Amino acid sequence: MLFIKIIKKNIKALVLSIGFFLGSRKNESLIVTMPRSGTHLTFGLLNVCYSIKLGYEPNLGVTDKGYATFAKLQLPFDERSIFADYHKMSLWHSHLPYSEIVPIRKKYCNTIVLIREPLSGIKSYIMHALNARNDKSIFNKREISLVDFEILERQYNFLSHYALFLKSWLKEKSNPKKKNIVVFDNEFIKKKPSKYLAFLNRFYSFGFTEFEMSKAVELLDYDRVKKMSSSSSIRISKNSLNFSQEVADMINKKCEGHYMDLLKISDNEYLK
Repeated sequence: MLFIKIIKKNIKALVLSIGFFLGSRKNESLIVTMPRSGTHLTFGLLNVCYSIKLGYEPNLGVTDKGYATFAKLQLPFDERSIFADYHKMSLWHSHLPYSEIVPIRKKYCNTIVLIREPLSGIKSYIMHALNARNDKSIFNKREISLVDFEILERQYNFLSHYALFLKSWLKEKSNPKKKNIVVFDNEFIKKKPSKYLAFLNRFYSFGFTEFEMSKAVELLDYDRVKKMSSSSSIRISKNSLNFSQEVADMINKKCEGHYMDLLKISDNEYLK
């Protein structure tokens, strides 16, 4: 039964992908995110709005692995979601740098890019990865040494991915000919989730109402979700990590310059 479900899901994704390539409508929606920069917050906000639109009571369940609504939308909120089935709308999602996005999609899609300060993002990435595999040993250390960090980097390649992601999207965002790329920083999203959701709604023409959006923001409130989450949550970690100065210097040398340059030309003013 599981094998059949996997085959059906893959066939569905293939059919929708072919439809995108062959269809006349190319201005679809793409959200590209650095890991741990607001991906699941985005999915959660949109899924709650859609759940209410279907006629369910405003509600949101919080589990260690994610969020759940009455409509039981699948994550990520893309071609695998029932949202695409009901309203012929989709939100393609990727963690890839611009250079690795399917050419026709990155050319035509209206794209939002979510970024996060590298030190904070990589620290969160490590906590997410370790919680996901139920490995708590490293949390007992006072700080992550360079040796610890290099072992983790060999396993996950997060430093290399962050650097390539930032450099690649910086190059495209700096291109004056590219009008369909919007960049937001995670800190602005967390501070102004209502303005962020309103922008998503306008930019992607989802048609959600003010009531649907206000309830989604209320249910996805950070303090509320944190209170409902256990210590094993991979969405909102209750553990903490510290980097040694050597590790911080390595991350900053590889990523911080690209991040700061992209932050300067970001579109955070839309969320102020």
